[in-house]
Amino acid sequence: MSTLTDYDLLDDLRSRYHKRPPPPPHGSPSFFNLSQEDANKMRLRYLRPQQRSLRETRDNIHRLFVSPSLPQDQRWFVEWAYLYYNNLLSKIDHQIRLLRPRARSHEQFNLEQIKSVPIDSIVEVNSRNTFSIREERTPSCHYYREQNRWHDFGSSEGGDVIDLVMRINNWTFHEACQYLNNTSI
Repeated sequence: MSTLTDYDLLDDLRSRYHKRPPPPPHGSPSFFNLSQEDANKMRLRYLRPQQRSLRETRDNIHRLFVSPSLPQDQRWFVEWAYLYYNNLLSKIDHQIRLLRPRARSHEQFNLEQIKSVPIDSIVEVNSRNTFSIREERTPSCHYYREQNRWHDFGSSEGGDVIDLVMRINNWTFHEACQYLNNTSI
């Protein structure tokens, strides 16, 4: 088993610098009659070996850079190459992150049922159909009972019951839907 010297790694680095990587596969997914999911799998199959190769090269460059036997006049090239390969690797990592399938919530909501929850069951509405969502002397939110919508004249916000629960509790859309789904049952 032979070990590579620093000069062998430097020669390998220079030869890789002068070679161009192969172009990505061309053609749209519809051209190949592929679904978007299958096209993403193909792209991932193409990108992952590139990612492994770039990571290995970058790590070799780093080992070369920290090596005490590297001549001082060649350090700038090795440092530049490390930054170059690190940049390429970060771009491929980003592409892979975008192509990976996202985890989906298993919980499905019936939005029509959730939006039908009356706003006056969430907040206390007075006889003039006004309520307050913050500390103020006179309520500035108006409740439109027929449409089950609200509008805050103080901050020019408004919306349906989901928007109101999100605004009051500082929750995400999913959290507000979970709460209202449990309220409507």
